[in-house]
Parts: sequence; structure tokens; C-alpha cells
Amino acid sequence: MSKRSEWGFTAGVKPLLSVLALSGGLLLPATGHVVEQLYAEWRAEGEEWQLEIQFDAGYADPETRNEPFAPAPLRRWLLAQSEETWARQREEAARYLAEMLIVRCDERELSPQLSFPDWETRPPDFPQLINGAAYFRVLWQSREPGRLEVGVREGDFPKLIVERGSEFLLLAPGESTVLRSATPQTEETGSRPSLLRWLPGLGGGLLLLLLLFRFFPSPKNEIAR
Repeated sequence: MSKRSEWGFTAGVKPLLSVLALSGGLLLPATGHVVEQLYAEWRAEGEEWQLEIQFDAGYADPETRNEPFAPAPLRRWLLAQSEETWARQREEAARYLAEMLIVRCDERELSPQLSFPDWETRPPDFPQLINGAAYFRVLWQSREPGRLEVGVREGDFPKLIVERGSEFLLLAPGESTVLRSATPQTEETGSRPSLLRWLPGLGGGLLLLLLLFRFFPSPKNEIAR
């Protein structure tokens, strides 16, 4: 993986995204099911860090993954599944993320350390989104000092949107970005192009993810923050 992502934009564009998403009908439940982006939030404190990934429940089924005519699953459907089905979904999500993502610390690739916090309660506490879509959270977390880099492997994978503080990074397959330098106090994020420059090529899927997970969270999720 040699390419570095240069796409980034700040949270100051929220009003613009809201208008675009609403005018494009992005709040309606999807009828097809092809995932173009996954969304993750980066958090760090000292040597401890985590990526909280919002995983589309439909992507946890290899038979319907990337099937354009398969209906997008809803949260109420996910809640109604059996313990056995949930276990298979967690296993498949872990397998898929291990194939898709690469995390390096000081150039050393890290093995995935994944957990599924939504299943720590009964019934599970799945995210409640305004369009009713079925997602569950996957935590990739570790305690590693040094320079930390995340990327998407080459292949037929969706893009990854990473929220880091007030900025959002977009990684296509084959791209990576440094989330933490070896000396965070001197880290330079560099000059990043404006969202307005990249907006025509981003597509509705990216706007929908940002809309659902950041700009219009459900009341329950907003209280939990």
C-alpha cells in the first residue's frame, strides 16, 4: 500500500451537507444494497486508541453483499435475529474487516483486536438511525505507542471515511493515512483540499453516511455522546 490519501474536510460544512442530502432524498430507506463506504471514528488518549466502525448488517452476509437488488436490512430486522445469527454476523464482520483494513504501528502491521459493544446488553443496543437502517458497531482498539497508520487494502473494498477530531478523511482501496505521529504534539496535518473541490466526485453514499452518523444522529445517540 503506497498511496496516501489527500482527501479531507472539516465539520464546518455540515449545513451544506444537510441541504444536499435532504434535497436528494437521502433520508429514505435504501431499496438496493451496495455499500460504497464504511464509516469509522478515531479516538485516542495517550497510547490507547480505537477505531469505532459502523458496520452495515447486510455486509455481514456474504450471499447478499454487493447485491444491488437485495433490500437493505433494517434495525428492527436485526433486533429480531437469533443468537446464532448474531454470532455469524460478528464472525463475518471480523473476517471482512481483517481482509479490508490494515493498521500499522511504526511500520509493523497489527493483528485485529475487535469487539462488538452493541451486544453487551440484551436486547442489543444497535445504533438508531433516522432511516432505520441496520448497523452495528465494531471496535478495533489497542494500546500501542508510536506512529499509527490506517489504510484500505487493494481490492474490491468500499472506501473508508475516518472522523478524526473536526476533520473527515476519505480512503479509497490502496490508500492510507497517518492518524497519529510518533510525537503527537508536533504532528502536522498538512494542507487539505476543501470539500467543495471534491464534492462532485464523492457521490451520494458518502453524504448519506455523514448525514446518518454525524449530522443527524438519533436523539438516543446524541444523548449518549
